[in-house]
Amino acid sequence: MKFLSLQDRAVKAMKGLRLTLGAHALGVVLHVLGGVVSATAIAPALLGLAGVVQGASILFCAATFLPWWHRAYGNLGPLQWGTRRTSAGWAVGGFFVPLLNLVLPYQAGLEIWNGSVGAVRKARQQEPERWSASPVNAWWYAWLGSALLMMQGARTQSGLFAGLMAAGASALAVVSARHALLLVEGVTELQDLGAVALTARAQDRPVVPGRDPLRDRGVSAGTEAVAPTMADPLAHLK
Repeated sequence: MKFLSLQDRAVKAMKGLRLTLGAHALGVVLHVLGGVVSATAIAPALLGLAGVVQGASILFCAATFLPWWHRAYGNLGPLQWGTRRTSAGWAVGGFFVPLLNLVLPYQAGLEIWNGSVGAVRKARQQEPERWSASPVNAWWYAWLGSALLMMQGARTQSGLFAGLMAAGASALAVVSARHALLLVEGVTELQDLGAVALTARAQDRPVVPGRDPLRDRGVSAGTEAVAPTMADPLAHLK
């Protein structure tokens, strides 16, 4: 299977994530206002507007994010790192299967992140380190928390309390979208770095020294030293 760069799909995925981040931020405001004026005739209009804006943004985000997700998981084979527990198709399909969608997307996300980090380190012949998977953890747990708050708010009779619960759900969705952006940026960069490093090793060429994308993103490792890395081919995505 051939390695396919994520750059084109990353640009689209980040546009979708930024849109949904903004929509959920607006949702926080609309839900708070709707809760405050829950006894008036304007409340349904505010809540309806929030639902339409957030729902449309989620659909657009899914249409742009999932193709990136599919390719990122599929690239783990060519990057020659680890054993994949599922297929690229199921990595996407897992979002839509009840019960499985509580586990499979998170599992696939960890495999994408760890595989991308591991591929770079393997290509540079560095010892594997236990890098923090904080972008994956924060993205997924914030999203689950958002869904749980939204469901709880739907069961609440009090208009004000329901509005505040929905606002909290929207705030967690903003956190989730923000960390999904970090995940897309980081994985896209790491996979391109890993592919170039593997090609350099196969052709017996030296890896060009440069900066370390993990250190630059504030991702910590369990050891102190990190060997010099290669140049960043995705500088235009920053």
